[in-house]
Amino acid sequence: MLQEIDYTRVNEYRPRISLCDPLKKTLSILKEAYEINQVTKLGNINNLSFRIPYNLEIQHKLVRNKNADLIKERLLIKIQKKTEFEYYVITQISDIMTDNEDYKEVTCESLAMQLSWRNIRGYSEISKTATEILTDILVGTGWSVGSVDSSFNQMRRSPTVDDDTVLGTVFKVAETFNALVVFNSINQTISFTKIDVVAPYEGLNVSFGRLLKNANKTEDMSEFCTRLKVFGKDGLTLSGITAAGSNYLENYSFYLFPFTQDVNGNVTKSSYYMSDSLASALVAYQKKSVAASGTLQGYLAQKVALQATKTSQENVLYGYKNELAIINDQLVVANANSQNNSTIIANKAAKEAQIAAQNSLIATTKSSINAVDSNILTLKNSLSIANNFTQAQVNEWQRGGYINERTYTNDLVDNETELLKLATAEFDKIREPKILLEIDIVDLFSVITEQKMWPKVRLGAQIKVYVEKLDINIKATIIQLEQNYESDTIKVTISNVQEFKDEDTQLLKKLYGSISAANTLTTEKYGWRDARVNVDAVNIKLSNPWDSSTVPVKGGYDETIEISHRGIIMTSPTDSNNMLILNHATLAISNDSGLNWQNSITPNGINATSIRVGELFGINATIGTGNNVFKMNQSGISLGNSTFSSAPFRVDMQGNLFSNSANITGTINATGGTLGNLTVTGTLSGGSIFGSQIVGSDIRTSNFSFPRVELKSSGNLINVMRDASNYLSFDPYASGAPAINFLDSGSVMASIKYVSSFGLMLASFGKMTLQASSGIDISSITNFPSWSNLFASSGSSGGGRTLATELGIINSRLAALEARPPI
Repeated sequence: MLQEIDYTRVNEYRPRISLCDPLKKTLSILKEAYEINQVTKLGNINNLSFRIPYNLEIQHKLVRNKNADLIKERLLIKIQKKTEFEYYVITQISDIMTDNEDYKEVTCESLAMQLSWRNIRGYSEISKTATEILTDILVGTGWSVGSVDSSFNQMRRSPTVDDDTVLGTVFKVAETFNALVVFNSINQTISFTKIDVVAPYEGLNVSFGRLLKNANKTEDMSEFCTRLKVFGKDGLTLSGITAAGSNYLENYSFYLFPFTQDVNGNVTKSSYYMSDSLASALVAYQKKSVAASGTLQGYLAQKVALQATKTSQENVLYGYKNELAIINDQLVVANANSQNNSTIIANKAAKEAQIAAQNSLIATTKSSINAVDSNILTLKNSLSIANNFTQAQVNEWQRGGYINERTYTNDLVDNETELLKLATAEFDKIREPKILLEIDIVDLFSVITEQKMWPKVRLGAQIKVYVEKLDINIKATIIQLEQNYESDTIKVTISNVQEFKDEDTQLLKKLYGSISAANTLTTEKYGWRDARVNVDAVNIKLSNPWDSSTVPVKGGYDETIEISHRGIIMTSPTDSNNMLILNHATLAISNDSGLNWQNSITPNGINATSIRVGELFGINATIGTGNNVFKMNQSGISLGNSTFSSAPFRVDMQGNLFSNSANITGTINATGGTLGNLTVTGTLSGGSIFGSQIVGSDIRTSNFSFPRVELKSSGNLINVMRDASNYLSFDPYASGAPAINFLDSGSVMASIKYVSSFGLMLASFGKMTLQASSGIDISSITNFPSWSNLFASSGSSGGGRTLATELGIINSRLAALEARPPI
């Protein structure tokens, strides 16, 4: 079926140019513009140039072109093709005079170039999405965020801009997300899209003999590599998630080509570069690595789940520790105010038990993680070079020049999985030589019969190019179109698909590189960013009060001094139970790790179980309040009343003691004094005791030695004692009459008493001897109980005979005399 040609569309893609003011209001239509040349670039700033004549021929007369006077730098140009239009800003005007013509050469760039006039300085953020970063950097520019691929908002970056333009920053941010920048000059929006989904292949084919006029193919190996070392933020590597535990990606397909093997492993085609032995080993190792990667992913999934469990458990532990901190604060307050703290101590013990139990759970989870790590290590050892290659193969590998290394660093990424994804995309574009193809094709837009192809010739579209002589047969992406509307040629720049998947390739660096010379957002600078953040953080800490409630300060020998939300705590290096605490305007001492403050100094005084001092100096000392007080002052010492003279106990400065009562268990020694009613329950001893009345149950002239005199309340006795068994006892009531008893060996041996019916009685339970140098007058004695108990002195002439004996002798002699006869 023949193609239907619509001849009305012949000028559909012919550009129409208008001059506009900065607010996009049309000032004039530039119909006279000529030599219009437009360069459109994928994901970059477009260029437009044209000429405006100074004079126009009107009715065969040269007339001054008013547009030549209207056009000025920084005004806008609107270019429209079909229903699509775009705004440019005039960046340069050149006045040119030649022999043939006079004209203005006008150079324009995409409206987004206005963002290069705006500056960003000192911008620094942590962990933000693409939309969040774009929103930040576009504030106040008149531009806003358009659409952002959802995948870019699942990634987070921590950008820092020391000093750069807004436009330069936009491109650098795009690089960090592997994004293609799309400018909308109508709505003044900026969008981020994925590079590899710009456009599908729609059947655009060119070759010699069909549309293709010239071709220039370049293969660039300057960035080619077979081994890519990978580093992320803070030295992050891939060693934890690669099967072999290596920190690099490698692929030797370039040097292996066209090596093949049959199903039995026999070599059917050799490599152009390496031996069959090494090629076979590399292929086998690659297969083993792929299989091990599946096993590793299983282990890593287990580890991720366990780490999530550990994180959850640690969050619970964190909560417990916060609760313990609150309890410790309550304990500090209670101790500082001398309040009962038993309930708080019980709560503290219960919370510490919870913490210990939670620590046990975490330890169990960590043990499981260690077991998985052990399995991963075993797997990695199975992929070691020594276990998979002979020494000869290793020697060829190293000496053959097959290891071409490059380094990929992205200091924005702190996640191994994301780092691997980005590094793989980078590796895919440099593990094969890059192909850049520049071709000149027929200006399809001027060929009315090719009108079906017109929509396919656009940036991001896929084009197939076949050039047999140059061995070109590729499908690639159009990244740049240059059209001179006065000629019949379109210059097309294309790149192979693999090379174009990631904007961080050399290709996109060429596209973006002309925008900003201040590469302040490149990944190479992010290591410096962390250092600057750290320095800034230190400066903030140094220039502001240190919040020790959140970040404790430790110091001293063996970190025995701590400043935290609990105050200043100094712990004994030899006994952690003993500590000195400064908090709540209180200096406290504890011997049980702060549970109780046994001693403290507060604004109200000293609280202590005991105070030991060598010397204590001061004018006044008061313990207690009101009348429940102990005072030491210039009047003396007093207790029980705030006024010294009214205190029930006091000692003045002269040593005079005043007390309402005294219970004394020791010894009182005094040289003098006056006692009122004195009751002594023990023993009262003194050199001389004087008093109108001395009362006591036992009054002695000596407490422990003999001889002594005792006054006994028991029986009201007065004992004059030689020793404890031999003494003279004055008894006021002995058998009904006062008596003086004589005791020998503890028994009464004699007594003297007065009986009213008998008079004075001398009684002896042994012998009684009466002896007097002048004689004994017994004339008044009228009654002797027995003369036989009355003895003469043994030294007398009687020889110790009794009075009865003497009287008997006298009677015998008298009787004898009477019997004699008278003389």
